[in-house]
Amino acid sequence: MQYRFSLTLLTLWIALISTPIILAQTIPKGHQPVKAKFQPRGRFGTNIKYSPNGKILATVNRFGYIVLYAVESEEPLENFANPKWVRAFAFRPDSKVLATGHIDGTVRLWDTGDINQGIGLRDRLGEAGILSGHKEMVNSISYSPDGKWMVSGSLDKTVRLWDANSGKHERTLSGHRRAVYSVAFSADSKIIAVACWGGVFLWDTHTGQRIQTLDLRPIVKAETPTVYTLDFSPDGDTIVTGSSDGAVYLWDVDTGQRLRMINQNEKVRVVPLYTVAFSPDGNTIAGASGHIYLWDVNNTEQEPRILTAQNRFHSGFAFSPNGNKIAGIGYSEINMWETNTGKRIFTNMFVGF
Repeated sequence: MQYRFSLTLLTLWIALISTPIILAQTIPKGHQPVKAKFQPRGRFGTNIKYSPNGKILATVNRFGYIVLYAVESEEPLENFANPKWVRAFAFRPDSKVLATGHIDGTVRLWDTGDINQGIGLRDRLGEAGILSGHKEMVNSISYSPDGKWMVSGSLDKTVRLWDANSGKHERTLSGHRRAVYSVAFSADSKIIAVACWGGVFLWDTHTGQRIQTLDLRPIVKAETPTVYTLDFSPDGDTIVTGSSDGAVYLWDVDTGQRLRMINQNEKVRVVPLYTVAFSPDGNTIAGASGHIYLWDVNNTEQEPRILTAQNRFHSGFAFSPNGNKIAGIGYSEINMWETNTGKRIFTNMFVGF
């Protein structure tokens, strides 16, 4: 009897710690400031981004919940949980719309309200704000810098181009090898870069024609040389990629030629690499897989600076819009550093277990 009683208590305890905290489903109708009632249980995923105006820091955790923080106060704002888990998200350049990509293949648009008066997330367009078409999970979303377009990349091997204001589907880019893992626009919004198995495809935004291929296969002697992440340099001339072999490569956009591999000795080499990005001024490249690594673009032969915080694992990061800070996702917290000095800035942004 005592044995069975103890076993029952153990079963209940396991069930409790394995169950995520459910977030409030109600989406406020107005734009009043609303603090989150709960913070989600568990570690973050790989996604963390600043809103373009620098006022919001958004994350998605492994349960598919979006968490928004006011950067100035570090207070969590209204969370929302959709029945279909969030995999990817992006802010429109005006910071007024948040697009989320889900495991059911939909993209959903959310109004972030009047930023000056706080955040009150509400469904922007009702049913019209649910963009359908992908057959499988949406892995990546990106808005064009000019604010006219949005693209979504999916496990179904396609990229869909949408009107950023109306949500109208404009065209589908297909022919990618296996799944699409990352999408990005060039600074002039004329080129869409797509990371997938074997390399990167470059597409003309206006015509939908493929204009270049950055081929990883001759470089990486592996069964599945996959590019998981990419980013354009601010001038649009160069693309940085992170791939399944853990290497960081720089590519020439016009010729499609690999320029060089950024120095990574055995001490800092990371396999695989899921997040890379240029700093806003283009002078630094960051990559994350465990630690966050910073390379000087003008001297990529040097070993990177390594940002750490109490041995926390970091799977993703984001530069602030002015480039002065870099925020990283830890297991249960958001860590932040000064980009130039590497000095850690302690924050109150936590996600508890």
